[in-house]
Amino acid sequence: MKYFTTIISALILLAGCVDRRVTDFQTALDTLLGQPTMSRYDYIVIIPQEGCDGCITFAEDFYNSYGNEPGMLFVFTNIISEKKLGKRVKLTESSVVDKGGVLIEAYKGNGLLYPCVVTLDKGKVKKVGYESPDEDSLMELELIIQSRQDENE
Repeated sequence: MKYFTTIISALILLAGCVDRRVTDFQTALDTLLGQPTMSRYDYIVIIPQEGCDGCITFAEDFYNSYGNEPGMLFVFTNIISEKKLGKRVKLTESSVVDKGGVLIEAYKGNGLLYPCVVTLDKGKVKKVGYESPDEDSLMELELIIQSRQDENE
């Protein structure tokens, strides 16, 4: 009986360890994009228009450099001014504007509005990382992109 109680306790602890960011972003991205769209991508980069200025500028520069990279979708959210956004980035087929602010719900309780990189596997969110003073998710993604480009040369 003691063995059974230990196993049940371990399972309860493991269930509680699910990354809240993963579930929050899965729900929001399902609502905004839907599974058929999400399953076409390996990464979704979410760039809020308002939040950490330096981090957002870095993310916009990243988009301007890698906006047409295969397997990636860029979502602009928390839009204050579409006109201002249009001056900073040129939207392409690999970008979506979250006009309704659906993704802002995923940020609640997960920290400030930093750009983030969502790693997908067959349309399911596997990892969420931020471009912030504490994390370098865009730099990590850039290394992956460069590695892919080197393999294709």
